[in-house]
Amino acid sequence: MRFVGDVTGDEDVVVNGRVEGKIRVDRKVVVSAGAEVEGDIQAKSVVVGGRVHGQVTASDRAELLSSGRVQGNVHAPRIVMAEGAQIQGRVLMPTDAATRPLSSPRAEEPKRSAAPVAPPKPDDAARRPVSPPGTGG
Repeated sequence: MRFVGDVTGDEDVVVNGRVEGKIRVDRKVVVSAGAEVEGDIQAKSVVVGGRVHGQVTASDRAELLSSGRVQGNVHAPRIVMAEGAQIQGRVLMPTDAATRPLSSPRAEEPKRSAAPVAPPKPDDAARRPVSPPGTGG
């Protein structure tokens, strides 16, 4: 099956044929093995098992299966790439706070002053000369 035009929506999309146009959905896009997309894909999660000729942008996760081929840039904070998958383009993984996974914030440790530490003073007994045994000293 061949579809020409843009696809938008808020449900998962599975491509089993050929799409010529942009795909923009709020959830997940799966490009099955043997399927082809000629255009950009933008979704929360993108799984590529077929071919994509365009930019792939995932707000959460992009996955390329071993049969997956992308000719274009891949943008996602998390990328999974199976052995055999191919990307002809750039892989961009944003690191700003808006795309980082949520984690429990750590309390900042109070900063310690960098006061110099003096070496221990030698004991006076250790500085006295020691007389050999039997010399009476």
